[in-house]
Amino acid sequence: WGTSGDGVWMRDLPLGALNLADQGAPEKARAIAYALAQVMAGAASLTSLAEQYGVLARSALESSADVDARTFVHVSSSVYHSCRGQWNEAVEQANAAVRISEEFGLRGRWAESILALRNGYNAAGRFAEAEAVDTTLCESEIEGLARFRMWSHANRAVIRAISGRCDEASEDIQAARALSPAGQEAVDSIIVHTTAAVVALAGGQFQDSRVELETDELPVVGTDAAKLPTVNHGTVDQQQPDHINQPRRKPDE
Repeated sequence: WGTSGDGVWMRDLPLGALNLADQGAPEKARAIAYALAQVMAGAASLTSLAEQYGVLARSALESSADVDARTFVHVSSSVYHSCRGQWNEAVEQANAAVRISEEFGLRGRWAESILALRNGYNAAGRFAEAEAVDTTLCESEIEGLARFRMWSHANRAVIRAISGRCDEASEDIQAARALSPAGQEAVDSIIVHTTAAVVALAGGQFQDSRVELETDELPVVGTDAAKLPTVNHGTVDQQQPDHINQPRRKPDE
């Protein structure tokens, strides 16, 4: 759901997860729920609340040996710190997730951790390190990671293009297109075409860049509000963070 572009799911899933966490869910589920909540609160600039959710996520892990949940919490923490512009912390948390997922062979979490690490390096302007991390995923032979590899090829194409290595960047675009699944998500189509446009622009191919941006394959951005479900979760007051101990309404209420 996080990469589908579905804003309703992105808002409602963490709230539903928090409801379950408050109802005595296992430590793993609680850790994941609170980690999600930290990211969402951080993205909404509710810093005090986000920090409390982070503490709750880590506390839930103290009595759980679940490495999948531990990796997820580290990745989520990396995303949270990236939202706050804390690049060193973002890289540190992503590196921890990479180490755990590699040690225990969690291929999906490993790919997520690699992307989080790459994003931390990108945001910090450490592009050589970001490219090296992307290359790790691009060259991975682990099955089931085609979509992750596509994203890494697309990002590496931009890094190479802005450093004047347009031929290499074009090769990455070709690789990203080859990895694009049939009936791909709208966000993936946007990533591939806009990245191709950036690479073409960097190489002085202005018409090709325009063609990528005007392609009929790009989804039409727009939302029919009448088709969205009605959701009322009330409001969040950052000045009263104790609300996290109060009952929450279910997403469908």
